[in-house]
Amino acid sequence: SHPQLDNIFGATVIAIGGNGFIARDGLGKWLTLTPQQGTFDRSEVGTWSSNVAWQDVMHADVDGDGTPDVVGRTPQGAWWVGRADGDTLVNEAWGQWGSRVTWVDVQVADVNGDGRDDVIGRANGTWWVAVSTGSQFVNQKWGAWSPRVSWYHTMVADVDGDGRDDVIGRTGGAWWVAKSTGNEFVNQLWGRWSPNVNWLDINVADVDGDGRSDIVGRVATSGEWWVARSNGIEFVTQRWGRWSSRLDWQEVRIMDVNGDGRDDIVGRTDKSWWTASSNGIGFTNHLLGVWAGNPFDLLTVQDVTGDGRDDLIARVGASWIVGKTNGESIKFQFWNLWADSPQWTHVLAG
Repeated sequence: SHPQLDNIFGATVIAIGGNGFIARDGLGKWLTLTPQQGTFDRSEVGTWSSNVAWQDVMHADVDGDGTPDVVGRTPQGAWWVGRADGDTLVNEAWGQWGSRVTWVDVQVADVNGDGRDDVIGRANGTWWVAVSTGSQFVNQKWGAWSPRVSWYHTMVADVDGDGRDDVIGRTGGAWWVAKSTGNEFVNQLWGRWSPNVNWLDINVADVDGDGRSDIVGRVATSGEWWVARSNGIEFVTQRWGRWSSRLDWQEVRIMDVNGDGRDDIVGRTDKSWWTASSNGIGFTNHLLGVWAGNPFDLLTVQDVTGDGRDDLIARVGASWIVGKTNGESIKFQFWNLWADSPQWTHVLAG
């Protein structure tokens, strides 16, 4: 699965590992930050120019060695990789995209299932893939979506469970899939949701644990949770549950609370955290826990303890809080301090 994105003062938090962060400061230095007795121990691992307005900075395992690297694009279109090599990032020029076009929906995806992450992006309706060879990106035209319509909720998802990432998107009420064959995208209409409904919290989730990505979304007026459930060839729309439409739900996230391999949904209303827990055919609501402190500045999902159950990580001022799950409830506790620091520009998984 691909990490959920959050933002903190302009920095992108893609995911936060239990062992720390990798972050880039205002001088361009990449540093690892490892929890050490209430603060973070810093170690410089590389440098990217602070004079460059880097775009689309993401974590991606581009060489398939199992260790995430860092990718980013310059305004001139050059793709650079900070390739993880031991305890350093080795800067390498990997490819080039046109700088005179507007790129949208730029994301990391392993489109050919070779274990090496690629980068996808759309320009003037055309889907391009910077396919990783392990040492460079090779630009390939993989397909096209109509530039005359508005596309929403464009996400990477493996809808048929074949190990190759696909791209999904909605226009009007139609869900379309750019399905990967390994060397191109084939456009297929997979389902429909009402275009007359205000849909909230749309996201990718494998709610039944079958290895195929589904889509979840909540109707604003009724609070109903609907699932576009993948059977491998299309989405079957099913009503799975309901949250009160009279409450203000915030910080809704996808996470596997109990480690059963089925994605659940968590969200906060006032100080209470609730989960819509998947049983494979529907959601069951129950209270996870209460956070009585100040509002979170940032929230992301990661398995901090390595027990197979997803946890929540949040920042409150200079403090990092971890919400550890035991399968039935969540307990929030102090984790670490965000020490006096330079102006961080990017924060990625450690």
